[in-house]
Amino acid sequence: MSPLFVRITKDTLRQLEGAATMYAPEEACALLTGYAYEECFTVTAAVMSPNVSDRDRTKFFEIDPAVHIKAQKKLRNDQGKTEIIGVWHSHPGGKTEPSVTDKASSTQGNFVWMISVPGPSVQTQAYVTERKDPTKFCQVDILID
Repeated sequence: MSPLFVRITKDTLRQLEGAATMYAPEEACALLTGYAYEECFTVTAAVMSPNVSDRDRTKFFEIDPAVHIKAQKKLRNDQGKTEIIGVWHSHPGGKTEPSVTDKASSTQGNFVWMISVPGPSVQTQAYVTERKDPTKFCQVDILID
């Protein structure tokens, strides 16, 4: 895999990290929209979603399917300039690395996963799944605009 990075605005990152803190001890979640060009994934927006997991929400998350469909319809109207390029969620009391559950539930290759851990100083890390094996994650740098 070639070197990759995720570009995100300071405001969008603040939005995500604020949600991680606000919804703790439950996991918060969002879709990431934007575009990929060469080695860069550019996040243009975060589409926040309620965590609709029917399991323990302090350890699991699920994007609301209605939020996902609405985002896809909106992006279709954008004439293909942006698409859903990833997902973000928080790991309250955990680590900024993909859990066993994250890896097992990953089905899309070349997809961004951002994970935040709430606390006095919120920590966020980004990963991109391998094209041919979406259960394998490669840690990448985050560039903040």
